[in-house]
Amino acid sequence: MEVDMEKAVSAADANRRFSQLLHDVRQGRSYIVTSHGRPVAKISPADEPGTMEA
Repeated sequence: MEVDMEKAVSAADANRRFSQLLHDVRQGRSYIVTSHGRPVAKISPADEPGTMEA
């Protein structure tokens, strides 16, 4: 299992592969989402379940 590893993924690719990205995040991987080659968001595991606000 890879933990705290960040990988860049384009917004279009993240949209197509969202289910797989969530699976990877559950395993500890983080992703930087890019748009036109620039980072715009990060998808990473939540610290603790139930602590995030809606």
